[in-house]
Amino acid sequence: MNITIRQLLILFLFQIGLQGHSQSFLTIDGSQVFSNFNFTSSAGKKDNNYKSISSGGYSLGYRLCEKSGLIFRFNLGMRKAGSSLNYNNTLINWNLQYCDVRIGAGYEYNKWRVKPYITAAPYFSFLLKGSQNMDGLNYDLKANKGIKNSDFGILIIPGIKAIVSDYLSFYSEITYLYGIQNIESDKSEKLYNTGFFITVGMAAQFSKSKPKWLQGKK
Repeated sequence: MNITIRQLLILFLFQIGLQGHSQSFLTIDGSQVFSNFNFTSSAGKKDNNYKSISSGGYSLGYRLCEKSGLIFRFNLGMRKAGSSLNYNNTLINWNLQYCDVRIGAGYEYNKWRVKPYITAAPYFSFLLKGSQNMDGLNYDLKANKGIKNSDFGILIIPGIKAIVSDYLSFYSEITYLYGIQNIESDKSEKLYNTGFFITVGMAAQFSKSKPKWLQGKK
């Protein structure tokens, strides 16, 4: 069954409307991104020579934390991706830039002022630009359709949140990215995004009650 971004958003907003004892947060964060490719040739052989590259990313988000410990989250982010390969003494670099939509849920241990948690979030990415550099020559992957213009997969996100005040907290996360869509234009080959982020961010609380349109309802 295919689930669209619109359907996920409707489900997410419906869940928000059902909450009675919840805390709502706006979040902002920055990440150090370590990205790589998982490549399989047309002969079915996996190439383990691709190397991780380091880049950056950031996101803005909304987070709903239930008293029971359930977490619902939405993020809109920008991140860089890619990899490098030394092929026949020639260094090849891929540099991609994506815009991400991430919608997920998880559980937070809601007993202390320092709260560990884990969430899982499907992501949908849109390629803004991409290039391949080899021997000083740049190849525009987006313009020449060298790879697909979209990607999707799953994010596994363990983290920890520290409460500073009733309205401010800081958090740190390690995000593991597993691409599900083959982004290779050549259908005989398989290329997937992989990697992990190290993230630090800030959450500002703005609501402890039901939305206004639900107030007065049981």
